[in-house]
Amino acid sequence: MVAERGVMDMREIAGYVYEGIPYLPEKIIPVLLDNYEASPAALDMPVEEALDQIAAANGIDRDDENSFSDKDFPKRIYWDDVDRAEDWWWLEIDPPWDYVPDYLEEEY
Repeated sequence: MVAERGVMDMREIAGYVYEGIPYLPEKIIPVLLDNYEASPAALDMPVEEALDQIAAANGIDRDDENSFSDKDFPKRIYWDDVDRAEDWWWLEIDPPWDYVPDYLEEEY
């Protein structure tokens, strides 16, 4: 499930990394389309469903991220993987309001 902005579960998806570049969930399908990795129909599907179908068509097991590289297919970035304020810059949003890493608690 892709995270909505605001209060969220830290195991929800914050974005994806593909070819070493982080992307917001809504940006990854257009990138795959530009790279001829997805069909235009994927734009009308939920992101995770589209990625599941693209992965299956290419023999990629998305649940075993050690079996493929982000150079080959997007890997999920979960909110609990984004644990430093400087890691949020690429999301172009504020960090989740209900989450402050331990080392930042004194600043808030």
